[in-house]
Amino acid sequence: MLVPSRKAVLECLAHGLAVALPTCVAVVLFNGTLFSWHPTLMSLGYLSFMVEGVLTAIKFRPREGSSRVRAIFAHIFWQILAIICVAGGFLAIYENKVNLGKPHFRSYHAKVGLASLLGTAVAPLAGAVAFRRLGLLTKLPPSLHPRIKQLHRSAGMVNLGMATVAVQLALTHPAVRKPLWTPIWQMSVALLGVCIFLRGLYEPVSKPVAQVLTFSESELGQLDKQL
Repeated sequence: MLVPSRKAVLECLAHGLAVALPTCVAVVLFNGTLFSWHPTLMSLGYLSFMVEGVLTAIKFRPREGSSRVRAIFAHIFWQILAIICVAGGFLAIYENKVNLGKPHFRSYHAKVGLASLLGTAVAPLAGAVAFRRLGLLTKLPPSLHPRIKQLHRSAGMVNLGMATVAVQLALTHPAVRKPLWTPIWQMSVALLGVCIFLRGLYEPVSKPVAQVLTFSESELGQLDKQL
């Protein structure tokens, strides 16, 4: 009897939650109002598309060559979808508050959400620099290349973590809270975060980046070509 590996179990859970959570949120909360677009699009952007993008990035760490490049393009695809949804969700809640004459960024959810929104804009910029095929990375000193790649990885994980906290804070808001669904959503979001964190631990960063401080300039240039 074949026993699924820990990686496989974590991935299955994460993929399942990435589909179930946004779907459930949309079914329960979306009613066609401007406000309802906010939780619908944000959950789709952060809890589905961004999660898929992060999982793709984690899995291509040990890959090389064309397989790695294809996986990077898949990662970019998921992140673009996430950015579109997050931007739409932000515009919906911003316009809704303008229409109601309410102040912006006053609650803890709004403040953490704003930080996550800024991270959603910054992390892809670091990714664009780190992607050698765009040509930006080659304009920088070779010694910085692995550090920039690591910065992109770290920024992406931190941003997803902030988004998860922002979602948890939103679930207790009176406009979103549902006696039956809120506890289920809270546990599911927490489980999704744990799955992503553990899956990342089981796929450690490649040796060239982890040992960046132990190599010379010429060695770093050679090693960076493999990343």
